[in-house]
This record gives sequence, structure tokens and C-alpha cells, in this order.
Amino acid sequence: MMAILQRLCAAFALSLCCLHAAVAQDISLLPKYGGGQKNSAQLAADAQFVAKVDELYAGDRKKAAEDLALKGWGALRQGDAGSAMRRFNQAWLVDQGNGKALWGMAVVQAGSGKGSEAMVLFNEARQIMVSDPDFAADYARASAQFK
Repeated sequence: MMAILQRLCAAFALSLCCLHAAVAQDISLLPKYGGGQKNSAQLAADAQFVAKVDELYAGDRKKAAEDLALKGWGALRQGDAGSAMRRFNQAWLVDQGNGKALWGMAVVQAGSGKGSEAMVLFNEARQIMVSDPDFAADYARASAQFK
């Protein structure tokens, strides 16, 4: 009986390690997909996603990125930071100059207590969102919080 219990515990521990590894590799939860080198499967998935976006939006990537960023903001308002970051990443993938996506990533990072990462993204978004008063308010709050 004790041997069976030990095997079950070992199997459970191994499954937790595997789960942790799978979760740790979910780059869609990191701003700009973590900024690292993507593997061939990830690059293929990106190409397929962008091709589908181009098809759905008749090549208007700016509009597609705006819509994706808005979905991210909707998810953030619902309290789903993971889904929000995924949408912000998708918007950024389609249009790396989308300020709302960068701003959203910054807000998610700030909400996670990652102040220095948030400020890098806020500063990048600031170049694009210079005239948006809502952005300016978030930027000022983050700047004060993460001095």
C-alpha cells in the first residue's frame, strides 16, 4: 500500500513539473511574446494568424490591430489579464506601432507589480499615444507609483 502511495505521489509531482514547464513556456502571456527568439512552430502559427487577419481585414492591419487591442481592453475590464495580454500581443504582432496594444501591455505589467517592465512599455507607447488623455492619466499614475 505504501509503495502505491509513493508512486502516486511521484507521478503527481512529475505531472506538476510538466504542467509548470508548459505554463512557463506560454509566451503569449508575456509582453511582445517575451521578446525572445521564437521556434519554428511559433513562427508558423504567427504567419498563419497574420494571413488570416489579412484575409478578414482585407490587408488593413491597422484596423485589425485596433480591434484586437480593443478586445484586450475589454478582457482587462473583465479582470482577465491573461486574455488581455494575449489580445495585446496579437495586436502588436499585426501592427508593432499600435499604441493601444503597448499601453495595454504596460497596464497589465503594472497591475502585476512589474514596474520597470511597465515603464519601458509606457515610454514606448508614449511616443504614439501622446495626445490621448486617458493614456496620459495612466502614464502619470504609473510614473508616480514606480519611481
